[in-house]
Amino acid sequence: MLITCMMSIWFLPQSKSQAATDSIRLRAFQVSPVAATSPEFMQCVENKYAKPFQHQLLKKYGIIVLTERPDQNLTPMSSLESCSRMNAQWSEVPTIENRSTYQVPTNEIIIRFKSSATALQIEKLRNAYGLKIIQSPTNRAPSRYIMSLQGASAAKSVSIAETLSKLREVEYAEPRFVVIGFPLQQ
Repeated sequence: MLITCMMSIWFLPQSKSQAATDSIRLRAFQVSPVAATSPEFMQCVENKYAKPFQHQLLKKYGIIVLTERPDQNLTPMSSLESCSRMNAQWSEVPTIENRSTYQVPTNEIIIRFKSSATALQIEKLRNAYGLKIIQSPTNRAPSRYIMSLQGASAAKSVSIAETLSKLREVEYAEPRFVVIGFPLQQ
């Protein structure tokens, strides 16, 4: 399987008084509606809990990433809920931890179709999974699309990409991740 690397790597700052990185855990949450992540909301979360990790792709889909430390009194979810409007609905987005990085899935899935796939097959697949085309194939990446799941569904993108990758007209399908790294201890 060909792996397409479309990610951003960011390093979280680390203070000298901070314990080893294994006592810190990143947690990701997605809100619906996305508009609930206003600048006022972000400031409230920073004041009550911690400065949220920010990235353009996460912001686009209403995904908030917070560090969780054992010494904090509030949980990330209680902080988010207390700063949110009444109609905001939060869900946790599972992250993938790999040594010193966390991968946070987004609503986007990278799909490369086999050359035998027809436009009708692609359209049927898109409609069946509620996918919206974000980027069509290019000369550099023929038959490769970037598609977006509708709604607050970053938590589903990993399983949907896995399901899509098993279809006969799909060469590969994988979620688009934002990768967050921790600096190594000295």
